[in-house]
Amino acid sequence: MMEENSLAEHVWTRHEKNELFTCVDQNLEGKFDEEEVRRTILVGLACLNPDRLHRPRMRKVVQIFMNPLEPLMKIAESRPTAVRLTLHNSSHSSDSITSECSSKRVPIGGGRSSMDSLPDEMTVVFDD
Repeated sequence: MMEENSLAEHVWTRHEKNELFTCVDQNLEGKFDEEEVRRTILVGLACLNPDRLHRPRMRKVVQIFMNPLEPLMKIAESRPTAVRLTLHNSSHSSDSITSECSSKRVPIGGGRSSMDSLPDEMTVVFDD
């Protein structure tokens, strides 16, 4: 969850409006490498994904910063606000959980107390 006036929220808003360079310190007076700043901010946004499976691995982050030709990971157009969890229960294997990031808000049911009573799929929504 991000606070309403947080730096992360501000940067996501600028990203959504395609205004990333307004995040740069004005004391630099426009004297910065635009591509380097763009890549750095986008990597930061990717690292903030609420779904850990959609965050870049540290190896990828280092590769991006060390090699300007290294392709960036896919960044959502707007701040992800929910994580969809798919639960699989099988008698032959242990429970497994996969997740998918979403920008849609879907409420989940409450009051469930065990794995057996969970639905096959649910969406966890992060409040603004």
